[in-house]
Amino acid sequence: MAVASYALELAVALLASLGAAYIVQQTALSPLKSIPGPFGARFSNLWQLFVYYQGNQAHVFRHLHDRHGPVVRIGPKHVSLNQPGLIKTSIRYATSDSRSPDGQNVPLQFSTRDEDHHAKMWRPIAKYYSLSHLLSFEAHIDDVVRTLERRLEQEFCVGNKAGKICDMYQWLTFGTSPRA
Repeated sequence: MAVASYALELAVALLASLGAAYIVQQTALSPLKSIPGPFGARFSNLWQLFVYYQGNQAHVFRHLHDRHGPVVRIGPKHVSLNQPGLIKTSIRYATSDSRSPDGQNVPLQFSTRDEDHHAKMWRPIAKYYSLSHLLSFEAHIDDVVRTLERRLEQEFCVGNKAGKICDMYQWLTFGTSPRA
């Protein structure tokens, strides 16, 4: 019985130590530590799942950018940018800082100049960009566009907002949430 109790205590201590190490890594050692964002975004993407499930990600992300500026941390390894000029900077950062644990450069799909490596990375996902695969979504896309047209007409042509300006920012993610 004493051995089982000791093993349980050791397992709990090990899990607590791993949890503490993860928290230290995400708050003090992460290269994204200085980028503002929701507290939970430092540790997990679960808060994003909750936001997406609610269907108000456009509003939440806009609020985050209004509050924190053009660069917002939205996950342990993810940031959201709301200025197109920052994309080049972030890609340059990713390409200059993409290293494996042994210190070797890791070419990214969009930054590699090695055609063989690019082909190797592209091969597993190429089928999803084929014309036949994309055409299989046409009916769904048509449905989403028709629904968007109907909702915009209800809201801004005949509804209580008729004749008012439509803030398209709120509609940009229309159809991507579970409640659309």
